[in-house]
Amino acid sequence: TNVKLTCLFFSGNYEALPMIYKNGDIVRFHRLKIQVYKKETQGITSSGFASLTFEGTLGAPIIPRTASKCFNFTAEDQKMVEALRIWASTHISPSSILVKLCDVQPMQYFDLTCQLLGKAE
Repeated sequence: TNVKLTCLFFSGNYEALPMIYKNGDIVRFHRLKIQVYKKETQGITSSGFASLTFEGTLGAPIIPRTASKCFNFTAEDQKMVEALRIWASTHISPSSILVKLCDVQPMQYFDLTCQLLGKAE
């Protein structure tokens, strides 16, 4: 719909948050509260919040990532994930979203994925 939705997730339990590994992942939210703050639509966690996350790559197995013990996932839901994968393949360019570390500006927010090479006691 070309409408931006900022989502804010807070939880004392890290495992309860959506398991998003890369741009293009597909997330289904349950009990996400929608509100307007400073003229911007945003989604925030509410009581009973849960999510299912799926890899967004075309042809990848449709395996939900979630901390929830119980959830419903129907054949109709599977068709929706497949349709969203097709949409994402033509609308999301992963390389255009990435920011090089040397291009980061002060006070800029960004996601950093890195490998831990060592840990000191």
